[in-house]
Amino acid sequence: MLDLDAYAAERRLRDATVARVRALGADGCAAVLEVAAPLGMNDNHLRDMLDLVEDIAARRCTDVSAVLRDATVAGALRGEGGRSDRIRALKACLRRLRYPQLSAALDRIAARRQEMGLPAGVALDLPENLEGDEVTVTVRAASPAQLRSRVASLARALDGDGIDAIFAIWQEAEG
Repeated sequence: MLDLDAYAAERRLRDATVARVRALGADGCAAVLEVAAPLGMNDNHLRDMLDLVEDIAARRCTDVSAVLRDATVAGALRGEGGRSDRIRALKACLRRLRYPQLSAALDRIAARRQEMGLPAGVALDLPENLEGDEVTVTVRAASPAQLRSRVASLARALDGDGIDAIFAIWQEAEG
């Protein structure tokens, strides 16, 4: 198994980051390395992960190793894709664990968006983590007729109460 000093030298981690990992104790340090080393995390990724993991551990009254060995985290680490995709999936998983109310709101919004029955070629996107005040609607079409059809289908989807429910959930999540 890779030790912290070897990993720090290999990835050129800052001394402050190394000290932060070392302060987690042997079990915490080992758990961090079990996640970080296979992903080749750099200093920034590691600090982001530590911020989330330490917050989760404090809220759950547990330690970092328990959080990193959680089944949902393990599932995120086994995900498809390259290094960047797996780091992104890990961070998303940790954010969901760190912010459970936000995660629940996002799940409810996703369900309502699905119920709206938006046509193919139409995307309704909210700001990341619901931080912002505007939605983005994207309509993709390969011809004028397809554009007219998709916009008409979008208008029908927006006539229902789904979009109102999405905005209500969003406002509720803002608090």
